Amino acid sequence: MEIRRASRKDAGNLAALFKHVEDSGYMLFNPGERKATAKQMEKQLEQIEKNPPSIVLVSASGNELKPNLIGQSNGPNEAFRQNRHRHP
Repeated sequence: MEIRRASRKDAGNLAALFKHVEDSGYMLFNPGERKATAKQMEKQLEQIEKNPPSIVLVSASGNELKPNLIGQSNGPNEAFRQNRHRHP
């Protein structure tokens, strides 16, 4: 198993994984509330790739994503002026 940055080629698997995890009832959204399609996930990952401080990490074995680790960080947010001095 490896931990790596998610890419647009992961969009379909990531959308299915989000559905599986959200169906557990332990996530922010209720089961079935968010309809994340592969196309929507691809657009989201494309936007994240264009914003270098942002990242989505996944655990994978080959092309198969594993549900035991998903991480996302949006990095420093330029909209918050008080954080500008902390991140060059």
